[in-house]
Amino acid sequence: DLLGRAHEVTVPLDRGRWDAASAAMQTLTKAAQSSDATLLSRTSTNTMGLLMRAYAPDASFAGDLRSAADALPGQLATADLLLARHLLFQSSAMAWAAAYTGDVALARELVGLAEGHPLMEAYPANAAMQQLALAEMDLASGNAAAAIDRLAPAVAGNEGLYFTRAVLMRAYGAEGKLKEARELAQWLAMNRGRALAEPSSLGVLQPVNLIEANLALRASGRLADRIGDTAAAKEQAVAFAEAWPEGDQLLLVKRRDAAF
Repeated sequence: DLLGRAHEVTVPLDRGRWDAASAAMQTLTKAAQSSDATLLSRTSTNTMGLLMRAYAPDASFAGDLRSAADALPGQLATADLLLARHLLFQSSAMAWAAAYTGDVALARELVGLAEGHPLMEAYPANAAMQQLALAEMDLASGNAAAAIDRLAPAVAGNEGLYFTRAVLMRAYGAEGKLKEARELAQWLAMNRGRALAEPSSLGVLQPVNLIEANLALRASGRLADRIGDTAAAKEQAVAFAEAWPEGDQLLLVKRRDAAF
């Protein structure tokens, strides 16, 4: 029931109403902790919230991420196969959030928790999320080339997740491969259906996929401007302004602008 209420977050998020989306996510997270929800529902909802918060970390974000990470080993120890499959995905997803917010040590710890587990390779979404976490660690360490080497083959083979393209886009940008970065930005903006519908792990990535779909409009415009396509740059700037009115004032947008 909690995961089925994700639209309470994604609808305002899709309209650029970050405060309303964050408040809705907090409501769902609190409901997950205070209700008789299953462990899977609680951890999935909490992970969804942590991933979203990673884009504009609040004062309690690091502590909340640490607490969720500390609980995972015990949860995995008693989990059946179905629960373990999703907990492992969540471990990699939280590793990505840790690396994206600068805590590479925690990211490494979370990656190690899932590394080598048979359910990582058995589920393509788990394997893809693990590669995403490792690629974000590469980026945090200033090694964009390694991130590209890690993610590009999956994208070339039409594999990986929607989110794989978002991280690879930033890696291309960091490496100065603006044409490749812009192509991925355009792909992300044009494939909003996949952003919303891709299951991965009970839709845990849905809000951040939607964030990336909108940020891709912004990135596409900025990249077009950098390669001299001023007409496309203006067109994409208008599209972003229509999608997220006054979005350029949001912290997550300013942070992403720095990447392009």
